[in-house]
Amino acid sequence: MFFLAGYEQINDITPNTSYNTYSDPNPTWITGDFSTATYWNSTTQSLQPLTIYDPLTPLHTVQDCNYPDGKCVTKQAHDAFAGNVIPKARIDQVAANILGYLSYLSPNVNPGAGYAPWTNNYQNLQVENDHWRNIVVKIDYKRMKRTHSRFTGLIRPARSLPLGCGRSQIGSSQWNGQGTAPAAQPTSLSGRASSNRTSC
Repeated sequence: MFFLAGYEQINDITPNTSYNTYSDPNPTWITGDFSTATYWNSTTQSLQPLTIYDPLTPLHTVQDCNYPDGKCVTKQAHDAFAGNVIPKARIDQVAANILGYLSYLSPNVNPGAGYAPWTNNYQNLQVENDHWRNIVVKIDYKRMKRTHSRFTGLIRPARSLPLGCGRSQIGSSQWNGQGTAPAAQPTSLSGRASSNRTSC
């Protein structure tokens, strides 16, 4: 009879070489107040008012004259929210609770000219933290001169990989079994399983 068991683990911590850039919004936008919202118009190279339209209102024909040459364009549009403010009753409570976590962040970088306000204003240096674990088991058992059994297995517990939204847990396992007996054909059995779970 022969048996073998092994275990190995590697902890790999590597800082990224560049910063990740995100947009931390104006706190009033989280409550639905876009009264002061603007966007960067690359044509006019200036900030322009950002209008929030109510998708539940009917479409009607309007004249859009917000062009650098003064030209007006006829198009279909919904009515804008009064004061550019979305009523609190129209904001989903689950979404509001999730957006509330943004209150823990504060802008830490100024992107400079050419960007809309409250965009590309938060950076962090993400650390890649990987945990690798391997477990190997092997058993050879010879019961008689012409009888032989073997079992091998490899298990890789979950390891962490950094993703844009959080951590990814990846694990796998595989095993094999073989056997022979007098006056019988060799038999074998094998299997493999894997899992991938991402948490944000």
